[in-house]
Amino acid sequence: MIQTTRHIELLDCTLRDGSYAVDYQFTAQDTALFCAGLEQAGFKQIEIGHGLGLNASRAGHGQAAATDEEYLKSAASTLSRARFGMFCIPGIARLEDLDMLVNYGASFVRIGTNISDVESAAPFIERAKQLGLWVSANLMKSYAVPIQTFACKARMVDSYGADVISVVDSAGGMLPDEVREYVTCLCGETGRLVGLHSHNNLQLAIANAIEAFRAGATVIDCTLQGIGRDAGNAQTEILAMVTEKLGYDTGVSSMKVLDLGERLIRPVIQRRPGVDAMSVASGIALFHSSFMATVLRAADRYGVDARELMLRIGDVEKITVTDELADSIARQLKETADPERRVIGVPDVHLWVRDAGEATGTLEETAKRVAKEMLSLAKKTGKRSVMTISQTLDRSHAKTRFPFIRCNEWCVIGNAEVASADDALIVASTCDGQVDVIMIDADFAPEHRGDVRATVSRSRLLVYDESKALVGGVVAHVARLFADLMAVRVLVVGVTRIGWEVAMGLARHGANVAVADPGGSDLAPVAEAINRVRSESGVPLRYVQLEPALLAATNLLIGAAPFAAAVGRDIVKSTSSTCVCLDVGIGSFTTDAVAWMTEVGRTLYRVDMRAGLSGEVVTVLETDEVVRDVIGKSVIAGVEVVAGGIIGRRGAVVVDSNADPNEVLGVADGKGGLLRGEEEKQYLAAKQSVGEALLKRRLFSNR
Repeated sequence: MIQTTRHIELLDCTLRDGSYAVDYQFTAQDTALFCAGLEQAGFKQIEIGHGLGLNASRAGHGQAAATDEEYLKSAASTLSRARFGMFCIPGIARLEDLDMLVNYGASFVRIGTNISDVESAAPFIERAKQLGLWVSANLMKSYAVPIQTFACKARMVDSYGADVISVVDSAGGMLPDEVREYVTCLCGETGRLVGLHSHNNLQLAIANAIEAFRAGATVIDCTLQGIGRDAGNAQTEILAMVTEKLGYDTGVSSMKVLDLGERLIRPVIQRRPGVDAMSVASGIALFHSSFMATVLRAADRYGVDARELMLRIGDVEKITVTDELADSIARQLKETADPERRVIGVPDVHLWVRDAGEATGTLEETAKRVAKEMLSLAKKTGKRSVMTISQTLDRSHAKTRFPFIRCNEWCVIGNAEVASADDALIVASTCDGQVDVIMIDADFAPEHRGDVRATVSRSRLLVYDESKALVGGVVAHVARLFADLMAVRVLVVGVTRIGWEVAMGLARHGANVAVADPGGSDLAPVAEAINRVRSESGVPLRYVQLEPALLAATNLLIGAAPFAAAVGRDIVKSTSSTCVCLDVGIGSFTTDAVAWMTEVGRTLYRVDMRAGLSGEVVTVLETDEVVRDVIGKSVIAGVEVVAGGIIGRRGAVVVDSNADPNEVLGVADGKGGLLRGEEEKQYLAAKQSVGEALLKRRLFSNR
C-alpha cells in the first residue's frame, strides 16, 4: 500500500453530469436530498444543476425539472459545510448568470470550453473572480489536440486566472498513459491546481483517475454509481475506496458513499449496470466470493456491516475464511467499529411535499405540476408515464383532485379524479404531450370520451375501467385479510353498481355473499337475475334483510355506497367484535358509526385504489402493446407467419411477435391452435426455414 498524506479532492457531480442520464429530471427535492447525503459523507464540493450548466433550459438545451434558481435555493437551504456550484458553458450561459450564483450563495463555478476555444472562457473567468467565486476551467475534449497545443492552451487559461485547470476526457476514450501525459503537462506548464473529469466509455475512468492523482492532479470528478452522460463517469463509490486503499486523504467516508449510491441512485439506474456495494468491498479486500455466505452469517449474528467485516477479514486472511475467523473478527468489529463511519443520518432538510388533495391555483396549473412530477419520476426510472382520468365518486364534491402518483414495475401512474366532463377535458389537454399515455375511464359518456379523443394528439389515448380496478383491489384486499375466502360470510350493504360488482367478484372466489339495502328495497329479483347470467363458477348471490341474527353471523361487512353513509352505527353494533369492516371508497359508513368503532377499538378498513388501478393500467398497456407490436401477419423466408393471436391458415408458422419476431412457437392448425405430432411433420421444413431466418436476423441484422 502506498503511504502518503497528500489530499485528493473528490468533486461529486452526480446532480449535474448525472442529470444527463435522467433527461435533466433531478428535481429541487432530489438536490436537497443528495446534497444532504453527500455533505454527511464528507464531500466538500458538490456540483448541481442542468447537465449543460447555467441557462441551459432557457437556451433550449433540454428542459430541466427545476430552474437554476430553484436548484441553487435547494442547495443553499440544505448545505452548511460543503461548497456548491454549477457548470457554465460560454454561449449557453451568459455573463450575468454568474451574478445569480453569488446571490444564492454558491462558492464555485466550472467553466467548460472545447480545447480549441478556450479564449471564450476569458471574460467568464474574469467576471467569476471579480465576484469572489472559486473557478475551474474545464478543457473539454482535451485529447483533440496534440500535447504541444494542449500546453499552449493551458498557459492561456492560466493567464486568465482560473484556480483549477482540468483535463476533460469527454469521450471516455483516453488511456491511462495519455491521462498521465496531459496531467503532467498541466502540472508543469501552470501553477494552478490540476483536475480530471473523465467518462467511462472504455471502463477506464477509475484507472485514469489513479494515473491522474499519481501524476499530480488533486481534484477528481466522480458520480454516485458512475451515473452520467453516455457511459457515465468515474464511480464515486469505487474512487472513494481506491483512494483510501492507496493511502490518500479525501475526507470522504467510503462506507457512507456506498450507502448513498445504493439508496439514491440504484433505484434510478435499475435498467443500467451500476456499482454493487458488496462487490466493491470484496474487491478492495481481495475477498473471494466463495466465502460470502460465511461473512453474511457472521455479520447477521453480530449485527455488523458485512462490507466492513469483509474489509477487516481481508487484512488478515485472503485464502480461506472459516466461520470461527469470521465470528472472531465480527465480535471485534461490534466492539470497536465507529458507527458514524457508515451511517447516513436523517438529513435536516425541508423537503417539498406535493399536495395530493384538491387543485391549488387553476386546474391547468395543478395538472401541469403533477404531469411534471410524473415526467421527472418516469425519466429517473426509465418507465412510461400514465395519467388516468376518472369521475369522482363524491358527486357533491365540486373540485377535481389528484390523489396520488404511483410507480410500479411498468410505469408511473398519476390519477385525476375530476368533478365534471369539462374538467376531464382540461386535464387531458394540459397533460397531452407531457405524459406518454392518457387513460380515460370507460364510465364517461361516449360523447365525453369523444371530446377528449379529439383533444389529445401527442400522448397515446386509451380507455380503462376504473370500477374493474376498484373491484380487483377489494378482492385482493379481502384475500389478504382472510386465509380461506370460502369460509367467509360476506354482507355487502349498498345498492350500487360497485356493490353488485364487489359481491359478484367475491362470490366468484368462493365467498358466501349476501347483498342488503338499508333502505328496505326488495332486491331478490335482481339477485336472481344476476345468478342466472353469471357463470357456473362461484357461489350464488343472496339477497337478505338486515336482521340481527344475520349481522351477528357476518365475518365481513362491506359498505358499498361511497359518500352515501349507508352503514349506520346500529348495523355495525349488531355485528360481532371479530367482524371485519371494509369501506369501498370513502363515506359508506356514517360518521356516528366510525366514531363508535374508534371508541371501542374496532378497525375500519378502506380500499386503497392504487394496487387495483396499477393492475388495470398494466393490463391495458400490455394489451395495447400486443395489438400494436405483436399481432400481425407477414412473410419470412417465403413462409407465411402469424403472431399475437391471429388465426392463420393451416401450415402458417406462428411466431412470438410480428414487429420483432425472435422465436418460432409452432405451426397453425387453421382453427386457432397449433399442430402436434404427425400433423406437424409436413410443415417442419417451413418451420425450420423461419427459425433459421430469425436466427440470422438476430445475429446479423441492424434492427
